[in-house]
Formats: sequence, structure tokens, C-alpha cells
Amino acid sequence: MQYYVSLFLRRLHIVIGFLALGALISILLIRILPPVYMADALLVVESEQIPDDLASSTVRTQPTEQMQIIRQRVLTRETILEMVNRLQVYAPVGDRPVKAMTADEVVDNMRNRISIQTTGGTVQRGAQEATLVRVSFEANSPELAASVTNEVVTLILKEDVEMRTRVARDTLQFFQSEVTRLEQDLVARRAEIVKFKETHREALPDTLTFRQEQVVTLETERLTLAREISDLNAERDRLRRVHGAQTTTLSGTEEALRATLEALRAELESLPADDPKAPELRTEIAVTEARLSTEDSGNRQPRNAFDLRLTDLDERLSSLEGRRADLDALIKKLRDTIEATPLNGIALETLQHDYDNVRAQFDMTMAKKAEAETGDMIEALSKGQRITVIEPAVPPQDPQRPSRMLLAAGGTFGGLMLGIGAVLGLDLLKPGIRSAADLTARLGIAPLSVIPILQSRQQRRKRVLLITLALSFVAGLLLAGMIFVHRNYLPLDILFRGVFDMLRNLVTLDWPAAPAGSSATTVV
Repeated sequence: MQYYVSLFLRRLHIVIGFLALGALISILLIRILPPVYMADALLVVESEQIPDDLASSTVRTQPTEQMQIIRQRVLTRETILEMVNRLQVYAPVGDRPVKAMTADEVVDNMRNRISIQTTGGTVQRGAQEATLVRVSFEANSPELAASVTNEVVTLILKEDVEMRTRVARDTLQFFQSEVTRLEQDLVARRAEIVKFKETHREALPDTLTFRQEQVVTLETERLTLAREISDLNAERDRLRRVHGAQTTTLSGTEEALRATLEALRAELESLPADDPKAPELRTEIAVTEARLSTEDSGNRQPRNAFDLRLTDLDERLSSLEGRRADLDALIKKLRDTIEATPLNGIALETLQHDYDNVRAQFDMTMAKKAEAETGDMIEALSKGQRITVIEPAVPPQDPQRPSRMLLAAGGTFGGLMLGIGAVLGLDLLKPGIRSAADLTARLGIAPLSVIPILQSRQQRRKRVLLITLALSFVAGLLLAGMIFVHRNYLPLDILFRGVFDMLRNLVTLDWPAAPAGSSATTVV
């Protein structure tokens, strides 16, 4: 240990050189690296101001999802470029030059410097945590950091209001259009039902019982007419038999016509009322009666009481036959409508079912429209879920990074460690025995005394030359570094002036304030 202490003292100039180099590098870094200030604001997502059981908003976006959507919209390319140009984010601060950047580089850089973090919003131990949003921005000046942070907060609040009101308004417009469409559909289906009832008014299900009763009544009346016709025919035949001697002898043609007429009437009476042959038989009976009347008018003597009675019977028979024909036609018509009623009932029921479905949809949509109107009013009055500011951003007093104390301590400690490492490295590179302890340890010899190495003049010159070359190399490196800094970061006159000012104010450990009213030029 005594050897290394003496070695350290002999080469103390190397340690001091590296220590000075580390301190100089730390001072240069403190001056070259711009201070980064971070301003942050705290927001909270408040719940609805009106209880859901009384009136609910139609915007049901979760706070975390809502903040994700707002973040993407706030950090769009157009929004960022407009904010950069308006707030002069990339304007020069003091004597520091501004690096030229393209629009894409500006957008990427701003997205990296803006931080929007959402915390909470989860259920912990049965209770819903509040959703907090922290917005921060990094800048070279505290005023700019606070200004951009507050601008981002303003954009978030504006986007939140616009998004919620837009969703509520779109919901209301959707239900309004649905109500109009369903109302028109209801009118159309109601008109279709009315038209169907008007077209099939004689064969509707609601009059089926009445028409069935009417058919029974008409059938009864037809049977009565059939009995009356049968009675009149029998009476006419009886009169003809009783007064056969008083009538003129009938010709063979008249007798044939009367036989044909009797056969046609008998066949007609045997047929049902809705038989399709009934109309033809009635036509033949009418033609036969007309021919028979013609024959009678040519062969009879002047009319007497018998002829008048017979004429009266024929007229009554003709009237009853006409009535029976009308009854047959009416009965057939009613039976046709009764047969068509089931199909009409099914069709009408289908139309009514469709109408009822549309009506139910209309009533439900009207209720939803009322809820949408309430939700739109809630969002218009900002009574729903909203984002409010708890703490706005203020200009920070101290920079976020870099730390002057940490850089100074790190540079000094690093230089010291490099110096000690260089001393040890140079000693370890030399082969052989370095001390009396090494001699005793390796050879087992105890020296009487230790005589130091005496260097010749040539060795001393060589040592000086090596030191000069090393110092020249280090000076060259420093000169190249200073040229690189002068061309790429900061002019040397400004750098040295800032270093001197920093050394003068090093005791206060305060950053120099950014000059107010400096000219600003936006780089795009």
C-alpha cells in the first residue's frame, strides 16, 4: 500500500490532469446541453351530474376509452402543426440557434415531448376509482412548457365537449329520422288495410256471421217460394182439369209445349239453388211459357172467368219464379263471399300483424327519441360526464434535466477515476519487480535498502517527448471537439461567455433565465 501511495504521489500530475479534463467536460456539457423544463397539468373525468335513474345521457363512452380517442385526435398532424406555428414552439431561446426541421420531424418531436397519461378508472375493493389525466410537455423555457401544456389541456376540453355533443346530436338525428320513416310506413300500411277492406267489404271476417244467418234466412224464404209455386201449379192444373170441357180443344203443339213446360219446372225444382244448370232451365221455361201464351192467344175463345183466373195464376207464378231466381243469385253470391272469407281473413290478419309490428317499433322509437332529446339537452348543458381541470400548468422553477450538480459531480468523479486508472494502468504495464515487497515475495530475499532508478539524460528526454506527445494528442482531441461543437451546436464565443457566466454563478446553482421578448421564428 505504501508503494501505491508513493506511486500516486509521484504521478499526481496525471490524476490532476484527468480530474481537470473531467471537470471541463462536465462544464461544457452543462453549457452545451439545453435545460429541459417540464410543466404538467392535472385533469379529472367527472361523472354525470344528474342521476341515471332520473335522466341519462346517450353518450356511454368509458373514461379510459374516451381519453384514448381524445389523445389520438389532439395529436393529429394538422393540430400539432397549427399549435407549433401559433405558439412559436421552435423559436430560438436566447443565443441558442434553432435546428432546421421538416414537418414530419416537428410532428414526431412534439408527440415525443407531449405526455398524456390516464390513471384510475378501475374498481378497487368494490369502489370505482376516479379517472385522473396528467398532461405534460417538455420545452427549453418554463413559460413555453406551461403555455403548450395549457394549450393541450384546452384542446382536450374542447375535443371532449365536441365529441360528446356530436354523439348526442347524431343519436337524436338518427331517432328523428327513424320516427319519420316509421310514421310514413304506418300511414302506408294503414292505407293498405283500408284499401283491402274496401275491396273485400262483402267478404270480411267481421260480417261472416251475419252473412251466414242471411243465407239461412234466404234459404228458408226460397223453400217457402218453392211451396207456393208448387201450390199454384197444382191449382192451375186442377182448374184446367175441372174446366177442361169448356176450353177449346188444344192442338197437338200446345199440348207438347205444356208437357215440356211441366218437365222443365219439375227438373228445376229438383236442382239445388246454386246449380249451374238452373239459369239455363229458367231461360228455357221463360221461352216455353212465351210460346205457350202465343198458342193460347190464337186458339182461345173470348176471355171468361176461367181465363182471368188462369192468367192471374200465370202472373203470380212468373213473379214467384223471378223472386226465386233473385234469391238463388243472392244465395250464390253470399256463399261465394263466405267461401272467400277465410282467405281474406288470413290476408287481413297478415296486414294487421305487419301494422302492429310497425306500430310497436314506432312507439319504441318515440320513447328512444325522447331519451335522445333528454341526453342531447344534458350534453348541451354540460351536465353529463365531463373533464375538468384540477391544476393548470404553471412555469416550473427548476429544469427537469440535466442536473447541474449531477453533471459536475459525475464529471469530476469520472476524471478522478480515469486519472487513478491511468496511473495504475501505466504501472501494471511495466514488467518486473516494482518494490521490495515484490522482491521478498517472489525471490525470498530481504533487501538491505532500496535504491531508486536513476534515469539518464536520454531517458529523461524520451520521457518528456512521450508526455509532450500525449499532451498534444489530448489537445488535438480537445481542439477537434471544440471545432465540432462550434460547427454543430454552439459558437465558441457564445459557449465561453456562457461558461464564464456559469462559473461565476456556480455557487447559486440557478439556471440563467431565458431572455424575454426574444425574436421567434417558426421552423417548418
